[in-house]
Amino acid sequence: MEGARSACAGLQAEYTQCMRTWFKDKFLQGEFIPNSDCHAAFEELRDCISLHFQNEAIKASASRPHGESPPAGR
Repeated sequence: MEGARSACAGLQAEYTQCMRTWFKDKFLQGEFIPNSDCHAAFEELRDCISLHFQNEAIKASASRPHGESPPAGR
């Protein structure tokens, strides 16, 4: 997870700031509607993390000898 954290740090910071602002300025003021303000930032962060894990899975499978199964529990 550390690699995803560093690879997506800017997007994480942007999303966190957006959520803090929404929580303070809207949610705590009684606006209980779903947070659409931060939806785009969330999608960018989610896509970054997903891409990172896909790339890590590709690297892991490429480093195993041909035909070898992944370790148990994964």
